[in-house]
Amino acid sequence: MNQTPALHSCQQIADALVQCLRQVRDVVTQCTAEQYSRKPVGQVQSAVGPHVRHVLDHAARWLDSVPDSEINFDARSRGTSDESDPLAAVGRIDGLISRYSGGQFGHLPGQWTLRMLTHEHSEPVVVPTTPERELLFVFSHTVHHMAIIAVMARTLGLRLPERFGYAPSTPQTAGTAAGVHRHAAG
Repeated sequence: MNQTPALHSCQQIADALVQCLRQVRDVVTQCTAEQYSRKPVGQVQSAVGPHVRHVLDHAARWLDSVPDSEINFDARSRGTSDESDPLAAVGRIDGLISRYSGGQFGHLPGQWTLRMLTHEHSEPVVVPTTPERELLFVFSHTVHHMAIIAVMARTLGLRLPERFGYAPSTPQTAGTAAGVHRHAAG
């Protein structure tokens, strides 16, 4: 199958995002409703649920932006059932995994527009972007929130999938005594 480089990279990024979503699903399925919505969790002032909802909103926004070629990550809902109910979150995760796994990246426009607020009382900044760049953002942002979820999950006594919340660029030894020592030594 011949794909243009942009379409190939979108599928590659989508595949990486699907792996993240599967790992988030693994953690969420271990949570009781109380654990999922408990706050604070140790030193983290929020709950697992809002972080899960946040990454799912970003993943959904990217997919929903494909037809219009315009993305606005600020257009998110808060207080939804997937923020407080782990079963609702699992259902939404499964739907997103299905949508991202469908390989529907054959007709992406090359240029998108990104709208983002930089201050709560200002008009949004509007800049040109590409679907690949914004999907990379969704992936990176997801990993970032997975790292926060990992801190809470450990406090709650949950099992984490291997390398949960670690960026692909983080050395394999990160988090081990040898890895911490190696990084500290430079």
